[in-house]
Amino acid sequence: MARQVLKTLISADGEHRVQIFKRADGLFGFSEDVRADDADGERCWTPWPSPSSICGSAEIAEAEARARIDWLSDSN
Repeated sequence: MARQVLKTLISADGEHRVQIFKRADGLFGFSEDVRADDADGERCWTPWPSPSSICGSAEIAEAEARARIDWLSDSN
């Protein structure tokens, strides 16, 4: 089983997103992506280097993301 996205949070400008997910091992985490142009000039989501965490619940993963990612902590 691949990871299952539980929640997606998008920045006010629409250029960043954070996904809260459940891992195949039953633990939880988050990842950040940024909008970028691909080789054909199409807009797509691209992984963004950001802190990550392995958590025991989706709520803890979201709290960690909010504490560690600047734009997300500013948005409440």
